[in-house]
Amino acid sequence: MAASGTQNLSSLLQRATLEDHEDVLKAANNALKKSRGDIQAQQARLVALIKLDRNEDALRAVEDGGETLKARAQLEHAYVLYKTHRLEDAQAVVAKSTRSLGLEHLEAQIAYRAESFLQARKLYEKLAAQSHGEDGDIKINQSAIDAQLIWSGQGAAVKKLKPNREDLEQLDTTFNFACACIARHQYKEAEVYLRMAKDLCDASDDMSEEDKQLEVLPILVQQVYVLSRLGKGREAEELCSTIELDKITDDTTKHIAHINSYFAAAKPPNPYLMERQVRSKAFLSTSNPPFGYQRSPLSRNNMTLDLLTSKHASLQKVTTSGQPWAGVYRAATYAGKLNTKDALKELDPVLERNRTDLGVLFTVIQLCALTNNTEAAALYLQKSLYDLEQSSQPSHKDLRFAPGLVGLEVSLAMRQGRTAHTQARLAKACSYWRSRSKDERETHEALNRAGLAMLDSSSSTSLEKASELYESLHGDHPEDRVSGVGAVAALHSRSAPEDLPVETLPPTDELITQINAQNLEDAGIGEVPTPAITSNQARKRRAEPLSKPEKPKKRRKPRLPKDYDPKKKPDPERWLPLRERSNWRPKGKKKGKGGVGGSTMQGGVVSEDSRPATPSQQQQKASVPSKSKQKKGKGK
Repeated sequence: MAASGTQNLSSLLQRATLEDHEDVLKAANNALKKSRGDIQAQQARLVALIKLDRNEDALRAVEDGGETLKARAQLEHAYVLYKTHRLEDAQAVVAKSTRSLGLEHLEAQIAYRAESFLQARKLYEKLAAQSHGEDGDIKINQSAIDAQLIWSGQGAAVKKLKPNREDLEQLDTTFNFACACIARHQYKEAEVYLRMAKDLCDASDDMSEEDKQLEVLPILVQQVYVLSRLGKGREAEELCSTIELDKITDDTTKHIAHINSYFAAAKPPNPYLMERQVRSKAFLSTSNPPFGYQRSPLSRNNMTLDLLTSKHASLQKVTTSGQPWAGVYRAATYAGKLNTKDALKELDPVLERNRTDLGVLFTVIQLCALTNNTEAAALYLQKSLYDLEQSSQPSHKDLRFAPGLVGLEVSLAMRQGRTAHTQARLAKACSYWRSRSKDERETHEALNRAGLAMLDSSSSTSLEKASELYESLHGDHPEDRVSGVGAVAALHSRSAPEDLPVETLPPTDELITQINAQNLEDAGIGEVPTPAITSNQARKRRAEPLSKPEKPKKRRKPRLPKDYDPKKKPDPERWLPLRERSNWRPKGKKKGKGGVGGSTMQGGVVSEDSRPATPSQQQQKASVPSKSKQKKGKGK
């Protein structure tokens, strides 16, 4: 009986087509009822389940088959793990399997879904070099990887920035280039590419009408987002009404389309009703979760709904581990409806309780910037940076040298005129970034920006560090133009011309393609027009000559008193104080009795010893009361 069942299955497999997966599954199940150890029937059942997208059932079938089936169906086993988002297990199976073309393609797909985009690009470049007649599919996947690199903050590693004519003749590559433009916030170019992709989909002869309707749905979802960002709310709302969510096969795309339908509405919906509808229709699944760049805005959307519906208690309990922006929402719960000064007073104790909460810190700094209080903003930032440096948590060390935080520190220091502090912080951040993994997100671009800032400095130390930095960056990424240009600018003063990496510079012909030399010659030398000066306007003072002629010094005329007589001899005591002159007499002195040292006769000769006391001496003597006239103090 077992032989007969296997023979029937073999004959069915020979006659089967791509649409007979249900029949193959029934035949395989019947064969396994007669013989559970039939390895051919187990593998046929596994393949049929995969074709029917019953991936969880396929994974259970692999486990039921044991090690024998796993050894025979290595590709199917790894594929089922990949489809159920067990990516680490899938990578382990691929690593132990015998190498084949199918496994190499699957390995690249696993790396792409695990968000190891640089590794995925290397694998696809290796597949493209083998040339197995799959150049079209590989080119599509490479363009998708480039878009993901830009979205994940690794745009410096993208080699192809603009599509060529062949790329714009294919639907998938045109759509991927539109996604790359969205990632770079180039929404006008993205709108053009999306419209071209939609036209290619409508004009395709290789797809049926039903397939065209399914294929155009992701394009429409992206168009709604682009139109909303361009401020075309009415067009976005009209286009959003034509999207049928039930026909979208990808769970993440369906969830995003559902959320964007509310934000694209011209009239804001009721926040409580919107919050209920959004969370009651969650289309996300664990087998196909969103990418990292999608998870962050989706989480912020949930927090925005909590804020609009006054669920402040849940927001205040949100931890900021891995998501520093969550502190912004927590700050909004404390000071959302207050003015700037009151909000600062409310948030100051919140920040003091946890200075490593970057969301609250950024909110406080923004409030300080609104009041033009740069000194207070810098003080808040320095305290938080000190706590991050002193923290023992490894994640806080990464936060301390996060590119955005370093940029904020540099910006505040530049506003305060502390250029030397800026260069020192950039050098310290560069040394930390270079010690990290070279494939880490945003590291390469942050190093490029730090190097450009150090090149602007006149300090020899900063220029030397910029030279070392760009020399290392260009060695790690020789295809990056920014690193190449920075290396040329940094090394031109310390290297010979033949040693400079000038091959990375754009050719001169490319730079002057849009310059018409004949028009420049015909136009002649331009002159800056000088505005006519009216009578009401003051004329500008002419520039003074560099060397001024010395003018002869004028002698001042002597200033003499009005009654000056040159024949009369001046008083020799004129330089003495008045009271020290021989002809000085005190005023207010009574005639007759009185006098120091005895009485004097009127008109008599007054000697030096018998000269009366000065008024100041008299005042000093009179100011001392006699003992008889002093009052006794009261007892205590």
